[in-house]
Amino acid sequence: ELMGEGGGGGDGGRVEFTVGEKVQAAYGGGESFYDAEIREIGEDGRIRVYYPEDDEEEVLTAKYVKKIEEAGDHKGGFAVGERVKAAYGGGESWYDAEVREVGEDGSIRVYYFEDDEEEVLTAKYVKSADEAETEEDNGDEEEGETREETKGGIDIYEVYEILGSAYVDKGEGDKGKEMFGKAGEAAAKAGLAAKAMALSGKS
Repeated sequence: ELMGEGGGGGDGGRVEFTVGEKVQAAYGGGESFYDAEIREIGEDGRIRVYYPEDDEEEVLTAKYVKKIEEAGDHKGGFAVGERVKAAYGGGESWYDAEVREVGEDGSIRVYYFEDDEEEVLTAKYVKSADEAETEEDNGDEEEGETREETKGGIDIYEVYEILGSAYVDKGEGDKGKEMFGKAGEAAAKAGLAAKAMALSGKS
């Protein structure tokens, strides 16, 4: 059993934690940090944390627990471990990602779940999950209109892809790339991240 209500900062650290404090904790001692609450602090510096999102508890050493201000990016308001939407390659398509690191200069290293890739972006290319959800709700009507434009059961991105291939076959590469670019954007709107990246790569 852990005992104590103050302290922390094991492994030679000097960070002080208190029971009930909201923190960021590295689940399983991994690289990703998640919102948590300190439930108990042992005399040996170990900390029992509670993850409200998963309704789980675990015991960690202090090196895997960060105060909110340490984990967050003061300029952009993002925290390590936060689930976000990121514009892959600084483009127009946004994908599910997780903040892995926030630089002193405000740069943000994100991890894309679907493709198991990481990249560094500026804050303008990263959105909070709440912000992205609000924008998606506002865009539902527009997306519905786009789906109504599909013909014969073919999604609009497939129409653009077919046109792109046709232009390339005719030797009109520039027009083909333009069509593939539109196909990638349409696929992204349809939530097909992998397909969108593949099509964008042809543009």
